Amino acid sequence: MAAVDTQVQCLVDQKILETTRLALQENEEVNAQLGKLSKLTQILMKENFALQASKIRLSLDVDNLEQMLSKISCQNCITEKVRERLPGG
Repeated sequence: MAAVDTQVQCLVDQKILETTRLALQENEEVNAQLGKLSKLTQILMKENFALQASKIRLSLDVDNLEQMLSKISCQNCITEKVRERLPGG
């Protein structure tokens, strides 16, 4: 009976060692993937920051262009009214 117990304990120990080895290997693989994802996340965050800054600049440019267009339109209206009042206009 003791021989069977020893044999069973030996098999259990082997199974535990194999399971532990596989778990450690999986952990290493997951850690490597997490490292890659972390680097990719940092890259994407930098790109996102740059895009947000560009969006702000473009929004300001659009505002400026809209103001310029409004002024030019107003000036064109005034010019057209003056032209209509001129002789031969």
